[in-house]
Amino acid sequence: MTTTSSGLYYPASSDPVTPHEHIRDLAESIEPFIAIPYLSVYRNSEQVGFNPDGAFRAVGWNATRFKTHSSFHNPASFSGRIIPPVPGIYEFKAVVVFKSDSNSEVGVYTGVVTKNGVEQPSIQNMAISTGETNSASLTIFNELGADGVSDYFEFKVAVDTANARTVAGTEAGYYASTAFCKYIRPLP
Repeated sequence: MTTTSSGLYYPASSDPVTPHEHIRDLAESIEPFIAIPYLSVYRNSEQVGFNPDGAFRAVGWNATRFKTHSSFHNPASFSGRIIPPVPGIYEFKAVVVFKSDSNSEVGVYTGVVTKNGVEQPSIQNMAISTGETNSASLTIFNELGADGVSDYFEFKVAVDTANARTVAGTEAGYYASTAFCKYIRPLP
C-alpha cells in the first residue's frame, strides 16, 4: 500500500486491495464532509402574538429536526436565534405558515433575516392574502457571513392585516413552519 499526503491509502500496482481497505478509504475520504454545519428547525406548536402593526417579530423555532453542532440552536434560551458555529458563508431559508382562522385575513405578510438584530436584504415571496383561503405562507432566503463566535441570525416576520395572526406549528404530522441554515463556503 502507498499513503498519500492526507493519509489515504491506495494500492500500488501489485498490491491486492481488500474490501475492508476500500471501506476504510471511503470513510476517510468523506470524513471532512460529515462535520459541515447544518441546522433544520421547526415550530411544533403555534406561536401567537403577530400583531397587525407591521412590526417585525422573531419566529421562535422550538423543535430541532437535525443539527450538526450543539451550539447552533438552543430553544431553551433564545428559540429564534441561529448561531453558526464555524466562520463562513451560510445559506438561510425559512417557510412560515400563518394559521387558517375564521377571519378572512386580507393583508400583507413580509419577512427578513436579521444578523445581530439588524435587518439584512433578503429574497422573499411577500405573501399577500386575498382572504379566499384564510391563510398565508411566506418563504425567505438569504446568504450571509458569520464569524463563528458571536454572530447570530433570526427570521422575523411582520403582519399587516386587520387582526393578529398565529404562526402554524406541526399539523397532522407535517412541518408547517420550518427553517434551515447550512454552511456553503469559507469567508472571503
